[in-house]
Amino acid sequence: MKVYVNGKFEKLEFNFNGVNCAQDVIGNQDGLQFFHYNEEVDAYECDQSTFDYWKKALADHEELEEKKQELITIYGSEIVYAAINEAGDYDFDDQPAVYIAALEELQKEKPHPAE
Repeated sequence: MKVYVNGKFEKLEFNFNGVNCAQDVIGNQDGLQFFHYNEEVDAYECDQSTFDYWKKALADHEELEEKKQELITIYGSEIVYAAINEAGDYDFDDQPAVYIAALEELQKEKPHPAE
């Protein structure tokens, strides 16, 4: 997602299966209200703090998604999502840390089948 911040172009990314889904993730969290589309520069525009927040949030969620996909190939989706569901329901900001911790606990409890 191309973003115009403080007079320069930046990019927000959340890659899923090779596609940048940042705008979708931000929109799903009602975050687009903190951006406005600037037709003159053909990009969304926001202040620095909004950009910094979303850059970190998207990176954290992308890390979570990568961890989920890694473990799904080892344990299967049922076990991975059961571990996440068992961790509970958390706000968007808290999900990555809590769910990654739950997945790391899964790895400790159930070593890789090949090990």
